[in-house]
Amino acid sequence: MAAVLDTFVRPWESPVLAGIVLALACGGALVLALRAPRTLAIVALTFGPYAVFHLLFQEPLTTRYALPLIPVVAYLAAVTVTEAGGHYRLLGGAALAAASLVLAVPAATAFAREPSPIFGLLSETALLRDRGAQPLIGMHRRVFTESRRARIYAGDPPGTLLGVPRDFEWLEMTRRWREGHDGESWFFADPRRTDLALIDRSHARVREYRWPLDGRIYLGGVRPNEIDWYIFNQPSWFLERGWALTPEAAGISDREGWGPHRAPSTGWIRRRDADSVMVIGGRHLANGAPPATVVVSLEGRAIASFDVQPGYFLQFIDVPASALAGQGRYAALTVSAGATGGSPASPVAIEQFDFQPRDRVVFGLADGWYEPEYDPKTAKSWRWASDRAVVRIHHARRPVSVRFQVEAPRRYFDRPPVVRVMAGNQVLSEVVSANDFGIAVRIPQDVLDAANGLVTLTSDLTFVAGDREGTADRRKLALRIHSVSVAEDAK
Repeated sequence: MAAVLDTFVRPWESPVLAGIVLALACGGALVLALRAPRTLAIVALTFGPYAVFHLLFQEPLTTRYALPLIPVVAYLAAVTVTEAGGHYRLLGGAALAAASLVLAVPAATAFAREPSPIFGLLSETALLRDRGAQPLIGMHRRVFTESRRARIYAGDPPGTLLGVPRDFEWLEMTRRWREGHDGESWFFADPRRTDLALIDRSHARVREYRWPLDGRIYLGGVRPNEIDWYIFNQPSWFLERGWALTPEAAGISDREGWGPHRAPSTGWIRRRDADSVMVIGGRHLANGAPPATVVVSLEGRAIASFDVQPGYFLQFIDVPASALAGQGRYAALTVSAGATGGSPASPVAIEQFDFQPRDRVVFGLADGWYEPEYDPKTAKSWRWASDRAVVRIHHARRPVSVRFQVEAPRRYFDRPPVVRVMAGNQVLSEVVSANDFGIAVRIPQDVLDAANGLVTLTSDLTFVAGDREGTADRRKLALRIHSVSVAEDAK
């Protein structure tokens, strides 16, 4: 069904226009079957084999593969229109042509006005090359391979191109940082990849290169596609093996046999002469198993040890400046997890991490949140929240701004839920909406102090996932949250 929709509906951009054209095409096929069966047979023999081959063997998301079938659909629709008498024939044809032009002309104009993402990126890096830039450059493998011809034509970006081992591209950059590189580093990223969450992005700059039109419709499957340009300069931390901050990272760790319960998860923290705060959270994945003991070490010295029960956990760890003392720019971080009482180690996933000076705002997702999820087709990530989902904030004695981006609840409920943001017993915001919505609240320092840094997102409607899907999933779900952000309020 998805292949049929991608082939016969998506190329028309508007589902309404596609529905009208396809209905007229069905009418045209019926007219030919009754009045000109030989013509219909010729049409079927000409286009039918390709249609079957395309639907069975080609990638339907690639728009150009569907183009040979557009003329036959348009021809059959025109047969129906020509059957109309008098002015209806002219009006019908003109209406279809006008609707198509209204959709296509703005897209074609935008396409002609702006460069493609890859050439937009290369033209800007060429300007920096003229100014003497010599960064390290990492790329995701897809970007590297698909941009080869464009780089031959426009010239490689300045600096040193790193290797692109499939699934491990970020490790090439972290290895150079460990070896002493301290200048600017660039990474040309596939927006669908999420592994850069393993690098501190609190000071990174990012430039997004996107098509100025709906690329899924007009340029589906085009290569190279959209690109993100990250500029890193002395990241505060980066992680290497054994983490699960995103579903992609979790999958790589599981496939490679990494994880804190198998071998210590590894990372690196930039040394600084300041006390810091570490945020670490995740899941003990074995229901009914004994507690697991998580040990966090810097330079081989344990700075924290805590037991976690099966389920979710979150810890804020105060790290004195002395814990980062040593040689080199970065201190080695390890996180291990073992069972208590000599029991076999239970699986533990580390899904949240941050490390910042104590005078910076940091946060973590506490009770009421579920594991991160991701759809690579749409490049959308989310977490489910229960009816009470808590955000714990280290606010550094500053007011903060908290933002939530919420998916339309009407997909899951018969009426819009009442959604509140609370600090303690104080309601900071209340929203009732059936559509996608965002919540942004400013929270003064004294309110956060009174609430012990805990901000709660609540909903009056929930459902049990397994009851909807016929599975054993007993999670109580309320809202699908696409993003949560907490930042110091500048006002």
